[in-house]
Amino acid sequence: MQLSTLALGMSLCGALAACGGGNNEAYSSGLVIVNDSGQTAADPNVAPVGTAGIYAVNFQQFQGIYTFLENGQFSGIHYTNTSVLLGHPRGQLSAANSQATPEPIAWANFVDDLLEFGQQDKAAKFGRTFSPGALDVSIWGNLVGHLSAQAVRQKAWYLGSTRTLYNDPIPLATLSGKYKGIVRTVGILSTQQDVSDFVLDGSGAFSVSSSGCHYTGKLVQHGATGVFDVSASISGCALRPEMKGLVTPMSYENDRPQLGIQLDSADELHTAVFVITKI
Repeated sequence: MQLSTLALGMSLCGALAACGGGNNEAYSSGLVIVNDSGQTAADPNVAPVGTAGIYAVNFQQFQGIYTFLENGQFSGIHYTNTSVLLGHPRGQLSAANSQATPEPIAWANFVDDLLEFGQQDKAAKFGRTFSPGALDVSIWGNLVGHLSAQAVRQKAWYLGSTRTLYNDPIPLATLSGKYKGIVRTVGILSTQQDVSDFVLDGSGAFSVSSSGCHYTGKLVQHGATGVFDVSASISGCALRPEMKGLVTPMSYENDRPQLGIQLDSADELHTAVFVITKI
């Protein structure tokens, strides 16, 4: 992917809305990605930066939600403030990983060609540095070159809440229900699609159909955190039949949870990312 392709992606952003921080606008599905990455001042009532957690980051060109687990697993979702999904970086980071010592990661870039089918960036690197008052991240890739961002607190349930999405899990019974939102894939020549039939039950089982693909799967809480490990079986399309990843709670605004479901194949060739909000 060449830097000229970035201009294409940015032109897309400009045609829809600015790609900076602040409140997000609705996508055609009615989805609003709830984000507070435009906020720069630390809130003393919200848990400070730690070596694990869920963070909102703002790269100016796009925004992101990053999840860091205590075992070094990293998974992220990139998007514009018009709720267009742009990418999904992920990887297993060592304790030595930092901005000065970045490590290779996999990165599904969803908008990297005129048809917006996307592909996996095979030359991506990522580094994160935790300090007492901030999380600094840097990402390198063929599409965007080198970009950096900072977060000064963990992401709360909603703006002003003292509960964090990572340390204060939203109960599965609360998460269960019907959702709508968007999905983006790499590997089956499909653009971003609306989703309206995502159903999650109280045991963590879910099902959804999109672009000829039928997904059935299971969410399992990751330890005592608010994050879920997820596995899914896929049929009816060319995606790999088994995919795994993480489910990141992105917000709990007005009693409506929003989830980022990140699925990847074992060979890192296929990806499916859902951002869905409970109806």
